[in-house]
Amino acid sequence: MSADDSNYDLRNVEYQSLTPNCKISSRSPRFAKGAIANISDVLKARILLQRLCKQHCGWDEEVSQDYANAWQEWLQTLPTLSSVSIERCFIPPDFQRPIRCALHHFAYASTSGYVVVTYLRVVDNDGKIYCLFVMGKTCLAPLKAATVPRLELQAATLATRQDQFLRRELDIELSESTFWSDSTAVLLSINNTSKRFPTFVANRLSKIEAASRPGQWKYVPTNVNPADEGSRGSNAREFVSRSRWLKAPKFLWEKADSWPESAVDMPPLPTEYDEVKVKPVFVQSIDSTSLSERLMAYYSSWLKLRNAVAWFHRFAEFLRSHNRPHCCGSLTCDDLSGNETAILRFVQQQTFKQEIDVTSRCADQKRSCKRDLKGMGLTRSLFKLNPVLVDETIRVGGRLQNAPVGFDQKHPIILPHSHHVTDLIIRFYHNELHHVGASHTWAALRQRFWVIKGGVAVRRVLGQCVLCRKRGASIGQQVMADLPRERTAAHQPPFSHVGVDFFGPFMAKQGGSSIKCYGCIFSCLTVRAVHIEVTQSLSTNSFLDAFRGSSVAEENRRKF
Repeated sequence: MSADDSNYDLRNVEYQSLTPNCKISSRSPRFAKGAIANISDVLKARILLQRLCKQHCGWDEEVSQDYANAWQEWLQTLPTLSSVSIERCFIPPDFQRPIRCALHHFAYASTSGYVVVTYLRVVDNDGKIYCLFVMGKTCLAPLKAATVPRLELQAATLATRQDQFLRRELDIELSESTFWSDSTAVLLSINNTSKRFPTFVANRLSKIEAASRPGQWKYVPTNVNPADEGSRGSNAREFVSRSRWLKAPKFLWEKADSWPESAVDMPPLPTEYDEVKVKPVFVQSIDSTSLSERLMAYYSSWLKLRNAVAWFHRFAEFLRSHNRPHCCGSLTCDDLSGNETAILRFVQQQTFKQEIDVTSRCADQKRSCKRDLKGMGLTRSLFKLNPVLVDETIRVGGRLQNAPVGFDQKHPIILPHSHHVTDLIIRFYHNELHHVGASHTWAALRQRFWVIKGGVAVRRVLGQCVLCRKRGASIGQQVMADLPRERTAAHQPPFSHVGVDFFGPFMAKQGGSSIKCYGCIFSCLTVRAVHIEVTQSLSTNSFLDAFRGSSVAEENRRKF
């Protein structure tokens, strides 16, 4: 194949406006933006655009004068690239049959970005060596600050990905590729077999190991690494004068014996490659809740809680008693009643401790505690009940001493409205009354208990009842389907589209006897006109007689 070069005519470059959204154009048909992406000079323009993004510059806003000058300076150097030419023929015409073609990838990274440049090294039968630029790729460093060792690892990952791409696209029989890097940290981590790395490093090393093997990676000094030029964003003049980017390093044109050797004394891995060791910290959580509180919170039924507390008291009495036979057997009504009072007394001690102390002190002095409770700043819902203390249980006062009702109805036990035991008692009365409404449940509850803000508490508990919510749920509404086309047909005679049905039977007199008759109803689907015929039975012949004798059996019907 004859030599074929590719070059760029960038002498008539124009731009529309000095905004981040500006478009570069050229009057020359040979201008190709995609091809220029292989040239390191583009990285400088991308760095300018990244700095504008850091300053949150709008896409169509005018840039500052400093950025405008830097942009114009970059544009002025672009025509220099017109003198650059790239050979498109991988195998020169004076070469004999090539015996070895291999890709060499050079990776490099700096604080500005990371670069990979690839060359093809061809060796023929006579031992001649020819190297050619194949592809170069530059990537900006992310906006979030990243260390150079991490960017070098990113460059190595990009090299393996570029090798897979070229092997898939080039129609050439390629030997094993070689990867070059001046990062000793990358080379040490690739050859590592025992050390554990952090997640960022481990994920990229797994990609490198999947596309290459450790023996393919070699060390190259920074001063002979051609990818160094692409990572710093050199301008077009520097790029043309050096031209090391488009020409492979000198040692690739020589035999493998003269290639750079790996560094003997490699520095230790940077801190970015060290695994973050998680130190176990033992924390002891102290639960301030007492055993009684946890016992009450464990049960979700008032009867089960009452029985459990009764058995606990029975067991404690069994341990304390020397005459143990009387502690055995089933629970009695006195056991259940006494432990129920103990539970209510414990709940009041948690909630109304100050009120109980004040009421007990006033009871010892045989005077009313209403003035003392008022001075404590209690809420009116509790103050207006004129509470009294009976057997260490605070109850409602009042003036019903002479009423012919039970003691619990005269002086109900006061309960807080937001306590777990209160919810259990409300739920118990609600279930015993077969899930009646809030008013009925509240009325039954007041026969023995007075709940502060009882209406709110009862409605809250009943709102959580699953059976009541199911019973009170709204009935689902079936969404009707669209009317058929025949029901919406306009400007057509009646009975153009007809529906038919039978109804009955009904008794009719025929002579001196009664016979069964049926009605055959014909309905117009459009205007809902109705025609009825009487039939003797539900047979086919009776239907045909009714159909032929009706006005529906005309020529204007279309669908029956």
